[in-house]
Amino acid sequence: MSIEGLATYEVGAGPAVLLVHGLGGFKESWGPIPELIATSGRRAVAVDLPGWGESPGHRREPHTADWYADRLRPLVERLDRPLVIGHSLGAQVAMRLALAEPRAVSAIALVSPQVVRRPQRGWRPRVPQDWAALPLLGPLASRLFFRAFARDDARLERGFAAVVSDPRRFADDPAARALLELAKERFRATSPGIWAKALNRALRIDLRDLAGAVRVPTIVVVGGDDRITKPWPAASLAHAIPHARLATLPGVGHLPQVEAAETLTSELGFRND
Repeated sequence: MSIEGLATYEVGAGPAVLLVHGLGGFKESWGPIPELIATSGRRAVAVDLPGWGESPGHRREPHTADWYADRLRPLVERLDRPLVIGHSLGAQVAMRLALAEPRAVSAIALVSPQVVRRPQRGWRPRVPQDWAALPLLGPLASRLFFRAFARDDARLERGFAAVVSDPRRFADDPAARALLELAKERFRATSPGIWAKALNRALRIDLRDLAGAVRVPTIVVVGGDDRITKPWPAASLAHAIPHARLATLPGVGHLPQVEAAETLTSELGFRND
């Protein structure tokens, strides 16, 4: 389905829940979450951000959290004050929506949020994410990296497996394995320039600088074993947002929607009795 020019997957009926994926994500990457939300009596709408999944986009476009939020506003208005759930980079987008249009969303949930800015004062690049954050060199280096990464299936699979707490899940769980195969397919279909630009922009934001202005109910959810965005920045973000609640999921990595879907939906307030 396409709404406002963006590819979406929709299931259920009732008050709307908008699902916004993170870097490298796509509408199907929410795994069983849309169906679990639907069985709780809500309408789940998962969207492909511009340039990702099946939504058209070009690497010359901005690919910032602000730009993504602006592109989502017509959809948000049509959904009539949805709960917006954002994962990783999508958490930045959800927060921008709440700041720009506080009356347009009922609440936000920030799952495995990308919080901390790079570079910082006195900073020297040491790991790939540090290099990716460089203003000029970062996008170029990242574009070359992602182009090479897409050609190496084994390396690509190891990269995706590294974001979960237990990589054996992709071997033992047929649904998780199918999702991994789709993720590899979508990775290859996405412009390396979009990957590079979106990553560079995401790493140059510190959400805590904006947190005090959030005026909608907020929950921050993070996996206790998240090695990508890490638990401590998520905790500091929850502390900085007025009246926000923090939920830490023990033994879970960067993909709670795959690793602990029922626990995640329960923490978000969805009941499937």
